Amino acid sequence: SIYAAYKKGVDLSRVFVQMKLSIVSPDVAKDLVPKISRSANSQNKVSDADFFSNHPFHVRIEGFSRRLFAPPQEGSFIQTKWFYERARGQYRDQQAYLSAARKKQFKQEYPQQQVFTKTDLAKYLMVWTEKGYFANRGAQKNFAEFAKTVTEDWEKDELQFNEHYFRALVAKKIVFNATERIVTSRPWYETGGYRAQHVVLTIGALANAVEDSGRFVDFETIWNSQSVPPVLVEALACCADVAHEVLMNPGQGYRNISEWAKQPQCWVKLRENSVPLPEGIEEVLTNPNDEREARSKAKRDQAELNGIEAKAQVVSMGADFWGDVLAWCEANGEATEKERGILKTAKKLPSTIPSDRQSKVLLDLMRRLERIGCPHRMGRARRKGRRAR
Repeated sequence: SIYAAYKKGVDLSRVFVQMKLSIVSPDVAKDLVPKISRSANSQNKVSDADFFSNHPFHVRIEGFSRRLFAPPQEGSFIQTKWFYERARGQYRDQQAYLSAARKKQFKQEYPQQQVFTKTDLAKYLMVWTEKGYFANRGAQKNFAEFAKTVTEDWEKDELQFNEHYFRALVAKKIVFNATERIVTSRPWYETGGYRAQHVVLTIGALANAVEDSGRFVDFETIWNSQSVPPVLVEALACCADVAHEVLMNPGQGYRNISEWAKQPQCWVKLRENSVPLPEGIEEVLTNPNDEREARSKAKRDQAELNGIEAKAQVVSMGADFWGDVLAWCEANGEATEKERGILKTAKKLPSTIPSDRQSKVLLDLMRRLERIGCPHRMGRARRKGRRAR
């Protein structure tokens, strides 16, 4: 707001801003800071999704969305990107101070219909899982369950979240959007007739049918065409009919359709109904071996990318920074012999440059040192390096 006023010529010489400064010990910051934020913002609507936006998963997905061009759609030569709004209002904010020409260019690169948020992302992904019914419990409850799952999966193996994963995510959004249109075009659909619940169950029925076939949906095909192939549209229409029967006939003890759609029992009943997949569906499915190889290659590529990024980060901090860290470790009895050896290498930048693997060791070391109170900070070093450049 102050910057906007300044741009309009307002005199800021007599403007003062109140602030609250919380000094938090590094060893408790990770758990305490989100609680402070939640309490301080209790008078405003701040969702659970907002407190999870800085997790490395979301940062990585945001990076893919700014870097990866989608193939042009049929009949077009324009390549676009899918804008992931990791923080609320990013899409609007990035256009706020652009000239008219730059804003037009921005919207061509990131069309409005290709923007999706954290809660959207959670919905597109959860409907393909055994817990798809959470998507019918509302955006925040679904996101909370999704966040729990992603956190556990990230800790097990963060390499599974790679470019292949991002392309599949976008493909699932494309399928979700197409399913909304398919549901509303069915002869049994009435305006306002539980469209959201129908869509969730329809995709769940498709996921079940494909799983029962022992195959996987080839999301790369959908990404490459940026559309849903006709045979998959036909399959979704069949799934929509099955989903409609399940949704409109609640199990014993449930009268309210919306409440029924939120229950695990609804998902169980959906799985009990087989869906005959149309002839030719094989063109949009892939076998387990091919899918396994695609995922393995994507993980290898992500590991290589992580190494390159780690090395770039280490180099940007500079020799003086790593020399100070080494001196601090020696004075305080921290770091292993291996870590100190790598610090000595980094201290000689740019004449010697740590390898990708060594760079990862240094970054892990810094994260550990920051937790125990090392006065040197990676973020501060990166900012200093940028100013120097």
